[in-house]
Amino acid sequence: MRGARLLLIVPLLLCGCEWLNNLSSGEGDGNPVMPAAPPRIGAVTDPAVRPGTSTIDKPSPVKTASSRIQQTSGTEHPGQVGLLSASSSDIDLGELSGTQTVATVNGVPILAAEVLDRYGKQLARAKQELPADEYRRQRNALIQQGLRLHIERKLLAEALRATLKKEQISLLEKALDDAFVKYVDKLKQRLKVGTTVELEQRLRQEGASLALLRDAFDADNMAGEYLRANSKSKTKLGRPELLAYYQEHHEDYAVPEQVRWQQIEILYSNHNGKAGARTVLDQVIAALRGEADFADVCRRFSDGPRAKTGGHWEWTPRGTLANEEIEKALFSLPVGAVSEVFQDSDGFHLVKVSDRKQAGYTPFEDVQDDIRKTLTKKAKQKATKEVIARLTREAEIWTIFDKQSEDSGS
Repeated sequence: MRGARLLLIVPLLLCGCEWLNNLSSGEGDGNPVMPAAPPRIGAVTDPAVRPGTSTIDKPSPVKTASSRIQQTSGTEHPGQVGLLSASSSDIDLGELSGTQTVATVNGVPILAAEVLDRYGKQLARAKQELPADEYRRQRNALIQQGLRLHIERKLLAEALRATLKKEQISLLEKALDDAFVKYVDKLKQRLKVGTTVELEQRLRQEGASLALLRDAFDADNMAGEYLRANSKSKTKLGRPELLAYYQEHHEDYAVPEQVRWQQIEILYSNHNGKAGARTVLDQVIAALRGEADFADVCRRFSDGPRAKTGGHWEWTPRGTLANEEIEKALFSLPVGAVSEVFQDSDGFHLVKVSDRKQAGYTPFEDVQDDIRKTLTKKAKQKATKEVIARLTREAEIWTIFDKQSEDSGS
């Protein structure tokens, strides 16, 4: 059975499964350097608090190092299982080296560098700009925040490793090697560097490294595979369940009254003032009274942005137009009727009602596929949380904050 599972793992890694596609494309977080968190971890992890935001494509608008760091700290993601206390950032950890262990998961260490290296530039600047105690508080907050993801990922990766035999682990590592080479090649293309040395230099500028990248890549893929195999929801999603959700969330599918319409605009600025615009307006009215097609008249005379397409506007809900007079006309005129002339500070306007939909609800048949996707996603999120919670209960987890808390309490 284990052999059959591994035979599934290896092709997924080598052939570019959804997991790896998300990693190599940076989909979801706009980060061209650090890989995105696994989708199944990401489903319970707020991207706003995930470490690894690069400044290559998205320079931070925040001015000070302190505020740049603070914007990523102090937020708990929904998958958190209570591993760290809220006040951990106030504990004095002193000077930390990159090789110092900040947590262990069943005896497997997590080093400070794993958590903090991606913040290297921000931390270096913060250390220069901030008082020592404030700098340490911000650094501790980053460790506290980052540890949650690292601990959960380590739990999942080690849980997968525990299910495999020695030869199976060798096959998995070979598959990860091949997949990482492909990932690095794509990363070089995206960052427009030609060699691995240049890539390493670019990563170092962002406080990262190929070694750090590889560790995260392996852990992400192993964590994702474990979740793929162990977080399958048993929730039944037949028509009754979908319909029950539709009825419970009926107001979410409310559709306001809407109108499709056309518009002719004659702007003063395009005709040497109001008098010139009035002359053109007279020609428009004469053409419409002669039963000319509204769209044709629009193409000939309108100054509006949609003149070339006959002035057509697609479905517009009530309450969304800035001009209240025009909106009132659109929702009161019969379908096919042309309005009176409206005048504002810019020019003259005429509108025609092309079609109208009364307020109502989107039919169940039109949204049942979306409901199924929503419920499937929620079920996966719940199953993922349960897997992580179970592994956490069964694991021996220690963090540097635990030690400091014990020391301060003794």
